[in-house]
Amino acid sequence: MIYAGILGIAILIMIFILVLINSIEYFSSFNVVNFQSFVMLFLKAFHIMWSFSLIIFGGHLMTLGCLMFTSDIVPKGISIHKNKFWLGFLKIYKPPQPKQQPVNGNQKKLH
Repeated sequence: MIYAGILGIAILIMIFILVLINSIEYFSSFNVVNFQSFVMLFLKAFHIMWSFSLIIFGGHLMTLGCLMFTSDIVPKGISIHKNKFWLGFLKIYKPPQPKQQPVNGNQKKLH
């Protein structure tokens, strides 16, 4: 339930980006660099929320795998296979790295 809520917030941020890009006439006082920075802010917010939701999902897989391993009902092979999932998840997940982008000197107005 928590994962679904966090994922819903991330999808809502993507909808904000879509509305922002499709309603450019409301941002006519912004120059191009400001508008691009605003869009990048929402994209980074989405990436952070998505990464956080993946961490929550990995913790869920870990908890479920440990519970399955200690259970007598679930075969050990299945629980070991489930534990491989979250270990593989931790191996391939890389948190976002901050990048510094140079500011463009061309300050064009949006039309």
